[in-house]
Amino acid sequence: MQLMEALDKAALKLSHYAIGNVTEWNDYWLFHPMDPDDPDTAILDPPVIKINKKTGEESLSTITDPDWRSIMKESKLVQMPEGVLPYMEHYTPYTSK
Repeated sequence: MQLMEALDKAALKLSHYAIGNVTEWNDYWLFHPMDPDDPDTAILDPPVIKINKKTGEESLSTITDPDWRSIMKESKLVQMPEGVLPYMEHYTPYTSK
């Protein structure tokens, strides 16, 4: 699976968030969410989408997963082309009326 294809797939799963950064760990890309309306605010216990590079199989990874510490400790940031991140498939900014 190609990285940009995986980015689209992850964005559909994280429909209420934008993807703020991408890391890689073992045979996986990990897509980390951010709040598109408030990018400076941290998301506690974020739902990270983990996609296998070879098979395209996806799973949700959270702080309760047994491999979470390894992922956070050993994953490497993926340098995306300028202007790609933050990325959201179908984003409509929230506006109060």
